[in-house]
Amino acid sequence: MFIYMKSLSNFVTSYLSLVTCFHRWHPEVAIRYLPIIQEVHNSKFIIQNSRILEVGSGWLGISPYLGRQVTGLDEDFEGKKFSLLKQVTGSVLKIPFKDNSFGSVIGVDVLEHLPKNQRPRAMSELLRVAGKQVFIGVPCGKKSLRQDVELDKIYQITFKKQFEFLKDHLSNGLPEEKQVRLLIESAAKKNGKKVETKIQGNENLDLRMFLMKGWITKNPITDFIFRKVFLLLIPFFPLVDKPPYYRKLFFVTIKS
Repeated sequence: MFIYMKSLSNFVTSYLSLVTCFHRWHPEVAIRYLPIIQEVHNSKFIIQNSRILEVGSGWLGISPYLGRQVTGLDEDFEGKKFSLLKQVTGSVLKIPFKDNSFGSVIGVDVLEHLPKNQRPRAMSELLRVAGKQVFIGVPCGKKSLRQDVELDKIYQITFKKQFEFLKDHLSNGLPEEKQVRLLIESAAKKNGKKVETKIQGNENLDLRMFLMKGWITKNPITDFIFRKVFLLLIPFFPLVDKPPYYRKLFFVTIKS
């Protein structure tokens, strides 16, 4: 019994340490960012240049996952502060920085919140202020849109209102992978830059549905399990993160 209690105590201590360290993490959000984090850490350029911009960061964005200073650009930060995020109010359609101001520019789940006719301008701005690389994450395709429609219905049944995060998805529609590639190519040409783009799938549709259903709840126990207990499962997410994907990640390298 003593050995069991000691083991249990060690587990609880380790778990509380993890939760305290990642207290601002959420499993579903972590899936969006962790592949980008890996790319950033693998980049030799980042070691030499610490200027990173995240467009559409909200008041947290990638900064808790990256664990370093990031400049965040958004139209609203909800009045909240996070020590690693330097907040700058502005729009992706007119980023208030000079050309090549940042070594790396990140824009995850931004384009789908814009009408189709504004997406080329947004992409051009992302590439304009980037000196070395751009990381773009976008929900793509009809299957992803159908899942958003289903999740919105579940949210409305649960909370009697539309899911604000998905409102733009449903009204603007989600782009196809090919359309995003063309946006990148056109934006690079407009800014006089040569680019190389690597694309990878991100967030298995079934896994996302499971995690989002756990997020859409009024039950505090369910909410805690999905937001915090499942943080322990993050190392295992890559094992099930397979097609079909909800999101596509575009890793754009700007050639000198």
